[in-house]
This record gives sequence, structure tokens and C-alpha cells, in this order.
Amino acid sequence: MNPVTVRHCRQMGRQCAFGLSLVFCVLGLARLVCGQSDRVSQLVGELRDSNWTVRLDAAFALGKLKDRGTVVALTAALKDTDADVRRTAAKALGEIRDLRAVEPLIAALRDEEPQVRACAARALGEIGDSRAVSPLIPELKDADAGVRSSVAAWLGTIKDPRAVEPLIAALKDPEPDVQLRAARALDEIKDPRADVPLMAALKGKEEPVVGGAYRFFIGLGQEGSEDALIAALNGFGNKEMALDFLKCGNPKLADAGRLWARTNGYEIVADPNSIYSISVWWGSERTMVSSASTS
Repeated sequence: MNPVTVRHCRQMGRQCAFGLSLVFCVLGLARLVCGQSDRVSQLVGELRDSNWTVRLDAAFALGKLKDRGTVVALTAALKDTDADVRRTAAKALGEIRDLRAVEPLIAALRDEEPQVRACAARALGEIGDSRAVSPLIPELKDADAGVRSSVAAWLGTIKDPRAVEPLIAALKDPEPDVQLRAARALDEIKDPRADVPLMAALKGKEEPVVGGAYRFFIGLGQEGSEDALIAALNGFGNKEMALDFLKCGNPKLADAGRLWARTNGYEIVADPNSIYSISVWWGSERTMVSSASTS
């Protein structure tokens, strides 16, 4: 056999091997897709099982699979006789994030169980559709603090300016966690209408509000505000807040962040001055804030 013929045979062999490999990959993918399809069908059927624990597990699993074909079945589960199933179905719809779930989830805001209402609010926030804003706003006055807290948090995620005034009112909620989440939401929306009430909270040393909007105050960089920020860190802080203190460029806040981390069992292993991970610099947004900074 001459060299040209040998080379041609080798090329043909490689092409055949590649073709067979491609066929096996396609067959494997087809089996995977069929297997998941069968699993989804089984779980959808289990949403109608007489045992509530089976329905609960099915709703949870469908949320993890994130198959948009299950939205209709999960929205039907929002009316299940068991509150835990309804709550889990709402969570699953939030994970799938399909717009068809918006109206059923809005209806679930009127559920008799607070946990279901809170999960419906969370799911609406995760989907992020503006249709949810008007129905969510009245829930800032829900009888249950957990619902009010969830609604405030997810209104911040949607970032619709219609929520600003109701969130400002929520800064005076009797529950500290609601105050904190409302302040955090206002910081995320970044509407100048919030500047004056947030500055008033700083002046009044309202720790939940200061803790929720701490990035706003770091960006403002008002001299003498460090003590209120440190008190908020110690009362309502977490590791993310402590790390932001470390990196913001204010030595006093950096020391407080280190102390908080050490006290709470966290070890600082990264360079806190890394320019790639700075959330907000001390005083970086001073010129963007309204005359509230001098009020």
C-alpha cells in the first residue's frame, strides 16, 4: 500500500471514530432528556397525590429542575389544601421565574397563611415583573412581620420607584427587621426621595435603618457618622457588611470590621484593599446625595 493510500485510510478512520463518538453523544443526550422528561411527568403527577408529603416533595423537586413546562401544575398547587405545599409551590415558581406565574402568585398574597404570603412575595421579587409592585405595596402593612419583611426586601429587588414612599413609611415599622429591609430596599432603588428620611435615621441613631442602608452612608462619607455605623454593624451586621467596612477606605470602619470578624469567628484571608472587590468607597457618592446631607 503506497503512503498516499495509508494516509487516506487513517483520515477515514479518524472521521469514522469522530462520527461514532458524535452519535453516542447524541444518543446519551437523548436518553438524558427523555429521563428528565419522565421524571418531570412523574413529579407533576405526584402533585395530585393524596399524601401531602408526597406533594410537598414533588413541588420542591420541580423547583430544583426549573422546567417551565411545570408552571401550570405548580400554579395549581398554590391552591393545595396544605399550607406547606402551597409555600413550596410558591418557592418553586420563584426559582423557575416564568411570567405566567405572576398573576397566580399575586393571588397567593391573600393566602390565609403568613408563610405562603411571604413566599409568594419572594417569588414575585425573583421573577421581577413590574405587575407585582402595586399588589405588593399594601402587604407592607400585613399583620405578620415576616410578610412585611419579605415584601420590603423584594420590592428592593424589583427597584420600581412606585415603592419608594411606602418603603419610607416602613422605616417606622415597629419591627427592626422590617426597618432594616426597607432601608436596604431604598438603598438599592437609589431614589433621592429617600435621602432625607435616611439621613434623619442616621441622626437619630436608628440602628436597623442605618444597618440596612449602610452603603448609602458609606458613600456619603459624612464626618462623625462612623459611630452610628459601627453600632449598626454590632447590632445588625453580617460578614458582608463587615467586609465592606474593611474595604471602604475609612480606617475607623476598617478596624470595626476586623473586630467584628474576629469576634464572630471569621478569618480575613483576602486583601481588603483589593480594587476588584470594593463595594463602595467612603465619600464616593457625596456629590450625588441631595441637600439632605446638610440637613
